[in-house]
Amino acid sequence: MKKAYLQECPPVLREYLGYTETIKGRSGNTVDEYFIDLRTFFRYIKQIRGLCPAAAGPDENISILDVDMALIRSVTLNDVYEFMNYLKTERHNTSKTRARKTTSLRMFFRYLTDYKHVLDVNPVQNLDTPKQKRVCRSISPWIRAWRFCSRLTANLPSGIIACWFFFSIAGSAGRSWPGSICGISGLIIR
Repeated sequence: MKKAYLQECPPVLREYLGYTETIKGRSGNTVDEYFIDLRTFFRYIKQIRGLCPAAAGPDENISILDVDMALIRSVTLNDVYEFMNYLKTERHNTSKTRARKTTSLRMFFRYLTDYKHVLDVNPVQNLDTPKQKRVCRSISPWIRAWRFCSRLTANLPSGIIACWFFFSIAGSAGRSWPGSICGISGLIIR
């Protein structure tokens, strides 16, 4: 986690982020994203509750150093739904971004409820994740490769080797997704 972020963290959030990075083994970048998500949420909560100047929006430099357990205990599921609506309508966050923020909130409140035992009830336990478009990564390359070869072989007489292809979606970083196609080689004889 970036040291600059540590200076902006209230103690309870600093403990959670340290736990997430050290015990849960999340990367520094992931922990930074969790911090940004939670900072945005607490800035929003402070704004709607009138705990900061009304002229400053949640995107402004509103300090969250004064966020304490009393404020955290007062968070309701409805507050989180309003926050999700704010993210969609005002900040124009995609469903994928809102889903990540949902995960950040769920994990934080679960930590406070199940691990630290400072909350009796987890207010976001029943929080649904925003629906996301599902992309089938494993079938798409097959379809694209088949269409490509079909176009090449459309006017060839039968018995001629039409197409030899190799296809890979392992990604530029060399990572592969479970169930994805890492290579296809094929021969179409018409």
